[in-house]
Amino acid sequence: MNDPRWNDPNKVPISNGPISVVTSPTQFQFKLAEDGEYVEFLLPYPMHVVDGAAWKSLECSINGKQVFIERPIPIQSRYEPQGRLGNESPDAFCSIVRVKCPASTPSCPQPAEIWPVVEHLLSWIRVKARHYWLLHGQAGFGASYRGSLFNQNTTQLSQINFAAYGPNLIVLPLTESIWLTLAADLAAGSEPPVSESLFCDALLSATAGDDVKAVLEMGVAVEVELSLLLGELSQSSPATQGKTDYAKRGDRHKFIPKLEGWPQKMGLEAASSFTMTGLYSGWVDIVKELYDLRGSVAHSGRLRPGVSARDISAYLFAGNALFAYCRAQRKKSGLPAFSYPDGQDPYSQLYVFRDGVMSYVSSPLVGRFT
Repeated sequence: MNDPRWNDPNKVPISNGPISVVTSPTQFQFKLAEDGEYVEFLLPYPMHVVDGAAWKSLECSINGKQVFIERPIPIQSRYEPQGRLGNESPDAFCSIVRVKCPASTPSCPQPAEIWPVVEHLLSWIRVKARHYWLLHGQAGFGASYRGSLFNQNTTQLSQINFAAYGPNLIVLPLTESIWLTLAADLAAGSEPPVSESLFCDALLSATAGDDVKAVLEMGVAVEVELSLLLGELSQSSPATQGKTDYAKRGDRHKFIPKLEGWPQKMGLEAASSFTMTGLYSGWVDIVKELYDLRGSVAHSGRLRPGVSARDISAYLFAGNALFAYCRAQRKKSGLPAFSYPDGQDPYSQLYVFRDGVMSYVSSPLVGRFT
């Protein structure tokens, strides 16, 4: 049977898959907590929130109208797909973000006006909490795969269910203290630094098993972050000979001198001297190795033989240390840095890289034919 979306040259498809129509509301089983309007967004990826306490809502303005964004709600209900033979359920997480518009606000914003603000909020959560899957799916959160194994002969049928969790980068949950810093980002309309977004892209690629892409993205991320730090510092006051000399060539300086020489020439702490609680050991040399490997991948399209998941893990944590170093130097030199709870640092959000595979198999069920 021809599909009219793909076989009519006069029609351009608007989606790769079927469009799900809007569901008609049914009889109410609830009452809103307050008068006003609530917009409820259903997101097709998980939110890593484990604190069950009530959080303060984020107040912001959309087109001059006051709204309040409530704490994200993670949903882990089982999905029961039609058409399967077995009874194992795939990991298909969902999250809810609700936005409240008080009754005192005339003509509340419409969902299409609110969504860009929610999307902006999620992009900041992705960077600040290192929740790399946000806006991109759920890789790194659920199982790599689940399913059922069937075995049939003339007289019987057996079934075993299985699941496997592959290599994974574990990060700490979103906390209320990080959540509350997001109000300032929404109010200012500031975008997450591109280097931080690239860093999260690398975390996503590594967790998805695409090591080549992870190395490329991580190598670009650390170079952009370090270049932004030194470039902004070279234009800052007071002017010094080191800043003037750097500004003459700017981003055209090579990466290794940027990491090991230019910071000291412009009055910053040497990368090799930087310390903080839990800092990844030997990170400077590993970042240099990462950058060299990134160049090799860019030219060959593949990793050198012998690079393993353990190497990728080291590159991720060393890159994370470079971001911590740059953030500390920004604060010491008075350069802008995105807000974060006092005494905390995004560096600590990366918890552990688990490079093994955990597999689970159910007891078998055997049915006999009569």
